[in-house]
Amino acid sequence: MNTEKLTVVRSTGGQDTGRGFIRRNDMSQHNAPSEAVSMTIGDFPVRVEIKPHYHPYDEMVYIMSGVNHVFYGPDLQEMVEVYEGDILLIPAGVVHQPTNPGPDVARYLVARPAPEEVVCWPEHQVAPIAQGT
Repeated sequence: MNTEKLTVVRSTGGQDTGRGFIRRNDMSQHNAPSEAVSMTIGDFPVRVEIKPHYHPYDEMVYIMSGVNHVFYGPDLQEMVEVYEGDILLIPAGVVHQPTNPGPDVARYLVARPAPEEVVCWPEHQVAPIAQGT
């Protein structure tokens, strides 16, 4: 990687991912020379549930605004509630299902030790997330 050049990715204002949330900005190997990390900022609409999934790496989620309930564990029996200012660590391989109980849209920032987001479904399907989704 060339360490002599800085990269800025400007916000596009938001794009529907088709997965229940709005991706406001994203830096990954698709739009920056990153080989090891990526980051996403997004909005999570009220009363939306994301399909249960997991990642092959740890994720750190910073809640910028709003509230999220994150169900996890066997049969999604466990739940943690995260609020504005909280940082949540989701270990690699842990199936989780974020939900937004409202009353407001939640904004979050996700950091991951991978050059792009990879989502795995409990049925063991692996889906690298293409730029803009």
